[in-house]
Amino acid sequence: MFTGDTLFLNEVGRPDLAVKSGLTSKDLAFLLYNSLEKIKKLPSHTKIYPGHGAGSSCGKNIGKGDFCTLETQKHSNYALKFHNPESFAEEILRGMPTPPQYFFNVVAKNKKEPFQFEEALAKANKALSVAEFKEELAQRNTHIIDIRGSNEEYNKGVIKGAYYIGNFGPFANYVGLLLDPTHNYLLIGDKDLAEDAIKRLIRIGYLNIKGYNKFPLSDWNQKDIIKYPHATLHDLKKAQQNENDYTILDVRNKSEYDTGVFEGKLTQIPIGELEQKVLEELMVDSGGKLVSQQQVFSSLCFRLSC
Repeated sequence: MFTGDTLFLNEVGRPDLAVKSGLTSKDLAFLLYNSLEKIKKLPSHTKIYPGHGAGSSCGKNIGKGDFCTLETQKHSNYALKFHNPESFAEEILRGMPTPPQYFFNVVAKNKKEPFQFEEALAKANKALSVAEFKEELAQRNTHIIDIRGSNEEYNKGVIKGAYYIGNFGPFANYVGLLLDPTHNYLLIGDKDLAEDAIKRLIRIGYLNIKGYNKFPLSDWNQKDIIKYPHATLHDLKKAQQNENDYTILDVRNKSEYDTGVFEGKLTQIPIGELEQKVLEELMVDSGGKLVSQQQVFSSLCFRLSC
């Protein structure tokens, strides 16, 4: 059975992502419960082929694998063990991560007309010269995604204001969670890495990729380069002893946070909510001058890894 976005391995779909007017997330959770009840009545040997796998934002914590039997899911999937819709809805909606930014944008695009993948790829998959890259970067709402992702490259320094999201693992999920799909993006990485990243981004509706360049740091003005040292356990403990000077952020999702936390005082803000929280906290600087959203956003540099 192809279960689409209803039943995943060890997880179920997200009622908060459905785009349907007049229904709340709880209403949709009830509908999901009714659908799962129908699936549970199928023979136990029924093979389940879900629409998404581990790492997808379409479920809170989807398990690894491509398929499974219904019998196995009845034993391992917490969502199939409820006997009434109220308790099911309460648990399913608890700790739901921030919806990815791309999702509602994709829905809107799909309602209008389909796009041609190869045409979109040809338009985005362009190797730019340094001059062309910088010319594109000067345009409004244009940002850099550094997709190299290795510790070696990261330790050399990163470009101020760039999003450092390596093209591996849940790369597209992080981009879809954090970055506005209506803005323009330039990629830093070699040809093979960039082409793969562009394909993954097009599939989630990021059609405004303007091109890429390997762009070694030597081609940048040194004032545009910043280095972030790796924090050791010793550094964290030292920071805890100086609470007035440091804030320790735990940016994991709630489901990850619930598995265990670093002992001591810390602030838990899921990565998908971080920019907005920082904006809210820093809208007024120490001099009483309003800080613009662009100033705050450009001061953040994300390094995401798994």
